[in-house]
Amino acid sequence: MIFGVGSLAGVMLVPYSTYARYLKWLTLSLFAYVGVVFFAHVSWRAVLHATVLPHLELTKEYLTALIAVLGTTISPYLFSGSVTKRSKR
Repeated sequence: MIFGVGSLAGVMLVPYSTYARYLKWLTLSLFAYVGVVFFAHVSWRAVLHATVLPHLELTKEYLTALIAVLGTTISPYLFSGSVTKRSKR
């Protein structure tokens, strides 16, 4: 919540060129996902198995999480596709 409010304040109060510079540096934090692989003891065989044959459950919690992940993954593509179509007109 705090990050969202901070981002909104940044967009509204800071010039875009300055805000974009901060965002570029913040994207470096995404490399932490890659770094975790070297520190966590991962069973690569289990990762490969779960990638090829995922474990599916028909519970309320599982379906809610699945819809949330698909919604946050697909929505930006749909939005950018609609903006692209509008800009071509």
